[in-house]
Amino acid sequence: MDMKNQTTQWILIGVGALVVIIGGWWIWSRNPQAPAPENTGTTTGTSTGTATGTATGSTNGTATGSTSGGTSSTASMTTASSGESLSVNDQPAGGSVIIASATLVKPSWIAIKDANGWVLGASRFDGTAVANGTVSLLRATEKGKIYYAIIYVDDGDKKFDIKLDAIVTAGGTAVNRSFLAQ
Repeated sequence: MDMKNQTTQWILIGVGALVVIIGGWWIWSRNPQAPAPENTGTTTGTSTGTATGTATGSTNGTATGSTSGGTSSTASMTTASSGESLSVNDQPAGGSVIIASATLVKPSWIAIKDANGWVLGASRFDGTAVANGTVSLLRATEKGKIYYAIIYVDDGDKKFDIKLDAIVTAGGTAVNRSFLAQ
């Protein structure tokens, strides 16, 4: 009888350890340890940057990237801002995001990320002033959540790649703006 109790205890300990391991993995995989983009602003109102020039830019394409793991911490390349700016207003939740204005020096991507750093979609714009540019998303924004628009300079292949396209920084911080999906 004593041997049976000892075996039962070891089985319970093993099952408990397995539950802890699986639970830890599940929590970690649901919340990647990617820092939220900097310059997040507030959860209400409008985040704006400065834009100059004539707003005549247009969208030249959309990204075919994925939402399966691109986070801000995986972006390995950065480039210093050469006057890039970005403005995004709070807007209705949905399958696209309107960029109020952007000043881009080179052909660039504007990517939309969630609070975990996952890329929801990106659109490529020529190196011009942009007004009311649209970024189509692979996964829709959700009402009440904060999202981030971030500028990446295209590496020349006209394909969005979070690891190869350089994130634009100013003073060591990504050029980005937050907005609320309403």
